[in-house]
This record gives sequence, structure tokens and C-alpha cells, in this order.
Amino acid sequence: MKFLKAFLCVTLALCLASCTFPYKYSVNEEHHESMPEVTDIENIVPQHTDIDHIDSSLDFETLKWRNVKRSDYYKEVGVKYGYNNLNDVSLRDLYEKIESAMYTVSEEADKKGRYTLPQLRVKNCNLNNNEIQLVLQAIYLDYPQVFWFSNYFSYVHDNNSTLVQLYAVEDKDSIQDKINTFSATVSSIIASIPGGLSEYEREKVINDYLVDNCVYDEDAIDTKTDWQPFCLYGAIVNGKAICGGYAYATQYLLRLVGIDAVSVTGTGKEELHMWNQVNIDGLWYNLDVTWNDGGDVTRYDYFNVKDEIFSINHTPDSLFIGSSLLDGKTCNLILKDCTSDEANYYKKECMIYNGDDASKNQLVTTIANACTEKKPYISIVISDELDYENVLNTMFYKSPYIFFTAISDANALVGNVLTPDEISVAKKEGFRAVTIKLSYIN
Repeated sequence: MKFLKAFLCVTLALCLASCTFPYKYSVNEEHHESMPEVTDIENIVPQHTDIDHIDSSLDFETLKWRNVKRSDYYKEVGVKYGYNNLNDVSLRDLYEKIESAMYTVSEEADKKGRYTLPQLRVKNCNLNNNEIQLVLQAIYLDYPQVFWFSNYFSYVHDNNSTLVQLYAVEDKDSIQDKINTFSATVSSIIASIPGGLSEYEREKVINDYLVDNCVYDEDAIDTKTDWQPFCLYGAIVNGKAICGGYAYATQYLLRLVGIDAVSVTGTGKEELHMWNQVNIDGLWYNLDVTWNDGGDVTRYDYFNVKDEIFSINHTPDSLFIGSSLLDGKTCNLILKDCTSDEANYYKKECMIYNGDDASKNQLVTTIANACTEKKPYISIVISDELDYENVLNTMFYKSPYIFFTAISDANALVGNVLTPDEISVAKKEGFRAVTIKLSYIN
């Protein structure tokens, strides 16, 4: 079971996410499109503490951000949605101060063993816990690559000003080493993406890279001692993360290859979760790479899904409206309406079966081509004009067993490579699709 424990230490910096996968695959078993099972998340109530006096013995040095090698083919997207949606001058002032100080970290720990960033003073305001949290969420939204912030902060009011103290997860030298490793890894990923790809194709490359190279960290439960799975560093460098790490990595990599993307907080099956919204050819879609990473048959279940279907099991936090902080609850600074399915994987790439002879012949060809390329599975979309359940019955469970007839015909074309008795079927009712896991003789 995949879960995380959300820690709110002193004050909450950001609610990350937990998630599980829809099902475990087994032979000859039909899998309905169901949502992940979930576990409870234990929340620790934050306690307010005043900032300690400045430790004059601490030396601060600026990290050297080693820029990743930008793509030779695609222009990076650099929209600051977080900053743009902070409509209060004091909130923007704090954002700008964090922005200017986030690369400056103490070389040594303070008297309490913490690595600090320079204290920030925002004049002429008394910011509260929720407002500071909101600004930090805006920073994370705009700068997911700044992975070294601790998940807690301190603040105090002083002479009509607010002093904010941020902390780093490690000392300056350790963070610098990780920046170098992170930048080199990202540069390698970006360099491997060829030119001439459409936005959809680039998005699919990033989705597939993370699915193939990252696993969900079952044991990530404590952000104080095991911070890496909760950010994009864990997903990209270690290949091990929870959904927050997946989402931030997806956003960052997509933007580097010219695709606008944001990270979204909310719940999946009523459990804290995080995913992305992406802009493909001018239209916004929901993308959940974490839930795509559940095995071959789920790789594209949450790839460019419209709200109507996505909302069955995903509920985003409310949109920040400026006049209130939503009573201290987490919120999103940006949410897009995702109403199109033009770039949905099943609609864009899978054959549409409409029951006529031409469609049956196309099914044979699809199976034969999959055998030639040794693909582990194929997906088929059932035409809107047909009864979904009836088609699946006549394909797999009742005479005339259309799919098994197609396997026999495909085997005749490619040399008897499939074992028809050991296929598995996964229903994708929301997309009127079905994914079939193929079984090869050798």
C-alpha cells in the first residue's frame, strides 16, 4: 500500500500527496477501471514557535546553480503562475524575498542543528501562517527545481513587520553536490529527446521516461529524515518518489521541452494526491504520471484526460480566490478547465472498433503489428455507436469470440507467436476502451 504521512512541522510548507495503484495484474482476469485503494494520512497539528535571535556566527554562501543544458530544439516555458496569482503586495513582497534568498544557505548548522536561509523581513504587514504557506506554495509551483527547502518554517511579528525563517534540508556543500548531480541528470534526459516531435509526442516521452525510470516509494513517510522522495530530486536522480515528486518532475521536464504544465494538489479517491495539468496544442488536459506508473496496462490511463472523466477519482483543492485563504485549507493558485479529449491517448492512438468487416480486419492487423514489435499489450476503443459491454462479451466471453478469431488470423500472418489462452483483459469503461495483455509463446 502506498501512502505518506503529512508532517506539519512548526508551519506547513506544502501538502504533498499519497497514492496507490489501481490493481495488480493477473492472467485471465478482467480488471474494471477502478481507483486506487487508499490509507489514512496522519496529520500532526502545527505548533507556532518564535524565531530565534540571529546567530551571527553562521556564514551564508550562495549556491552555484548549475543550469541544465537546454534543448537544441524546444524553447523552455517560464510562466510564473504562482507569483502572478498572488494579488496582495505583501505576499508578492515575501515571494520576491524568497526568490532572491533561496540559493543562499548556511555552511554550518545553527545551535539547534538546522541549516538556515537568511531571515526575511516583510515590512508593514503581519502575515499569518496561512499566508506564508500560500507564498511557499507559489514558490514551489514556479520553482520545483529548488528541492532543498525544508518542509517547515518559522515566523514572528516585529514592529509591524513579519520576519520569516526558512530552513534547508542539508548544508550548503551537500546541496551543491546534489545540484550538480541533478543538473547533469536532467541535461542527459533533455539531450535524449530528438527534435521534430509534436507537443503530444514530447509529453509522451516524458511520461514514459518517468514510468520507466521511477518507482513509487512505499516507505516515504517522514519528510524530516527522508525528504528526497517528496520532491523532483527523488524522482529524477534516485528514481524513487511519491506523487509530489512525480508531479514536480513532470512539470519541470515538460517545461524544459516547451510544454506548459502546472502541478495540482488535491485528493485521489479521497486521499491526498498530486498530479499535473498540461497544455497540448493550446488545450489543457489532466495528466497523472504517478497513476500511469502501475504496469503496462495502466501506462496511459491518466494521460490527457478531460475533467468529466478525471473528476470521477480526482478532486483538486479549491482555487485561491484572493479574498480569503479558504479557512486555512490547502488550495491551488491555478486550475485550468480541461474539457477536450483530442489529445487523450486512447482517442489519439488506439484503433476504433465499430463491428464491421473492415474493423475486424483492422483488429487482425493491429494484433499482427503488435506481435512483430513484441508489444506487451494493445488497446482498442469501442465505437460510441455500439454497446460497450455487449462488444466485450462477443469479443472475449461469448460466441463468436471475435478477439480469439483475430488472434488465430494474426498468428497465421506472423508465425504462431501468441498463446490465446493466456491473455488478460483490462476494461477502461470511462474511455470505452479495453487493454489486452498479450502472451507470447517464446
